[in-house]
Amino acid sequence: PVIIGDSAKALKTAEKLFAYGVYATAIRPPTVREGTARIRTTLMATFSNGDIDTALDVFGKLKKEGSL
Repeated sequence: PVIIGDSAKALKTAEKLFAYGVYATAIRPPTVREGTARIRTTLMATFSNGDIDTALDVFGKLKKEGSL
């Protein structure tokens, strides 16, 4: 998981990821403790190296803009 902390920020981050073509869900209370909201990532055997590179690039972009 990528720990975000704030639930609203986790939701916003998941929306931004989806807009870039990366499906990763926001996990929030009550599933996790308050203040520990996160983005859940899952890899599948069907992903290509390009798929993984794209996801990493998008996460990097969001980190630079302060979404992570």
